[in-house]
Amino acid sequence: MQPDQPARLVRATRVRLSIAIPLTILCFSVASGYWTFFVAREWVPHERWPSSRLELYVKLSTLAIGVIGALAGWAIARSIITPIMRLTSLVKSITVSDIAGAEEPRRGNEVGVLVTAFDRMLLSMNKYISDSYILDKLPTAVVTIDGEGSIVSLNATAEQAWGYGLSTIRGARYTSLFRPSLDNRDVLRAIAETLEKRAGPPVKEAVGSIVTRDGREVPVTVDITLAQTEVPSARQVLLTFKDLKEKERVRAQIHRADQLALMGSLTAGIAHEVRNPLGVIQGLVELLQEEMAADDRKRAFADAIVQAIGRLDRLTEDLLGLARIDRGTFESRSINELLQEVVSLVRHDFGQQRVELWERYAEELLLVPGKPDKLIQAFLNLLRNALEATPQGGRVEISTEARKTEDRVTGVSIRFTNSGSTIPEELREKIFEPFFTTKPEGTGLGLLFVQQIIQAHDGSITVESDPSQGTTFEILLPAAEPSREGATSYV
Repeated sequence: MQPDQPARLVRATRVRLSIAIPLTILCFSVASGYWTFFVAREWVPHERWPSSRLELYVKLSTLAIGVIGALAGWAIARSIITPIMRLTSLVKSITVSDIAGAEEPRRGNEVGVLVTAFDRMLLSMNKYISDSYILDKLPTAVVTIDGEGSIVSLNATAEQAWGYGLSTIRGARYTSLFRPSLDNRDVLRAIAETLEKRAGPPVKEAVGSIVTRDGREVPVTVDITLAQTEVPSARQVLLTFKDLKEKERVRAQIHRADQLALMGSLTAGIAHEVRNPLGVIQGLVELLQEEMAADDRKRAFADAIVQAIGRLDRLTEDLLGLARIDRGTFESRSINELLQEVVSLVRHDFGQQRVELWERYAEELLLVPGKPDKLIQAFLNLLRNALEATPQGGRVEISTEARKTEDRVTGVSIRFTNSGSTIPEELREKIFEPFFTTKPEGTGLGLLFVQQIIQAHDGSITVESDPSQGTTFEILLPAAEPSREGATSYV
C-alpha cells in the first residue's frame, strides 16, 4: 500500500457519500411525489381533477421536499465522514505525531462513542510504548509487579544483569527473585506493606540480595514505589534495583585514585631528596672503582653498591613519573605511527632473543588525542614486558582496531599479545597495584605507571590470560576526528 493511499481512499469515500446520499434522497423524494401525482391522475375523474395551478403547486412542493431531503442527506453524509476522517488522522498520528492531546468528540451517537473508544485505545498504546521505551533505556534494573504480587514486566537491564527473560518469569511471584533469609527480611516486608496499602510513602528503600538465573546472589538496594494507574483498583508496584557491588567497585576506584594522588605528591618530594645523595654516592663509588685493581676483592662490593643505586634510581624515576602525569594539552596523533615508533626502539631486542614480532595495524587512519611522549612510554613498557615474558621461538603481536558506533569511529583498541606465558587469575587483579612485581629486579610501578597514563587519556586497560592463547593487554582510547577545517575534535 502506498503511503498516500489511505488519504486517497478517504477523499474518494467523502466524494461518494457527499454525492450519493443527497442524490439518492432527492431522487426518491421527487420520484415518490411524481409517482403519487400520476397515479392519482389516473384514478381521479377528469371533471373532479384540481385546476392546473394547483397541479403546479404540487409539483413544486414535491421538488422542494426533494431538495430539502438532499440537504438533509448531505448533512447525514457529513456526520459520517467527519468521524471517519478523525479516525484516519488518529491512526496516522500513531507514527507521525503526539496523540496525547487528543480532544474528546462532542457527539453522543454510535460513531462518536467509537471515536472515543479509539482515542482511549491510542492514548493507552502511546503511554504503554512510551513507558516501555523509557524503562528499557534506564541504566538500573526495574521490575513491575501487580497488586497480587505477580511479576508483570522487567526492563532490558534486569534481563541482562540477572539472566531472566520476561517470558520465563512473567506471572511468577516477586518472592522468587529473593531467597528467604534474614538479609532479605526487610525488603520482602517493605514490598508486602506497599502492596497492602493503596497509598503510602512515595518511595521505600530496603537492602537485600537478588537470586540470578544461574543461582548467584547479587547484593542490591531496592527502591519500592507505588505506581499511579488510571484504574485505582489495578495497583502496581515499581521495584528499582541498584547493584551494591558496582557501587562498591566505583567507591573503591575513587578511593584508590585518591590514594595514588596522595602517594604521588608525597613520593615526588621524597624522590627529589633521595636522588641527590644517590648521585653523590654513585659518583664516589665509581671513583673508588677506578682506583681498585681488577682482582681487588673489594670491587665486588663496589659493584653491588652501584647496582643497588641503579635500582633506587629507577624507583625514584618511576615515582617521579607518577607524580608528573597530568592531562595538560592534548594533540591528535595516529595510533599506528606511535606504535611504529615504539617498535623501532625495541626491534633489535626481539632479534637478539629470537622472538617473532607481528604487527597488525588497522588500514584506516585512527587518531587519538593525547600526549605522544606519555603514550609512547606506556606502549614501550607493555611491549618490553611482553618480550621479557615470551620464551625463545615465541611470538609477540601488536594490533589496532577501530571501535565504531553507527559507522562512526568512537574508540581505538590497542592489543599487546604474547605467547608462551600466562598470568594466574589470582594475580591479575594485583598487577596494577603499587609495588607489586614478580620480577627479581622490578619496582612494581611499571604497570601502575601504564594504567595512570591510559586513565589520564580517558582510556582503560584490561588483561586476559589463557594457556592456549597467551596473555593479552588491551587498551581502549577515545578516538579523535579531524574536523572540516582541519582542527581536531574529540569524541
